[in-house]
Amino acid sequence: MDGNINARKYIDIIYEHFRPVDARHFPQKNYIFQDDNAPIQRARIVQVCKLQNNIHPMVWSAQIFDLNII
Repeated sequence: MDGNINARKYIDIIYEHFRPVDARHFPQKNYIFQDDNAPIQRARIVQVCKLQNNIHPMVWSAQIFDLNII
């Protein structure tokens, strides 16, 4: 990615890159979406996008660095 990523650009990434893979490989939505809990990923607009698209994120604290595989 070129430049900074804000919440709107993150949503564009979800639609352009994640959703096609999601639709092809997980039609029953039997997965847990994992991100690293960065501020743009916690933005209200991103949370609404995930909710509207049935993207079920892994719930965890950003402060647990030992468990963050990203």
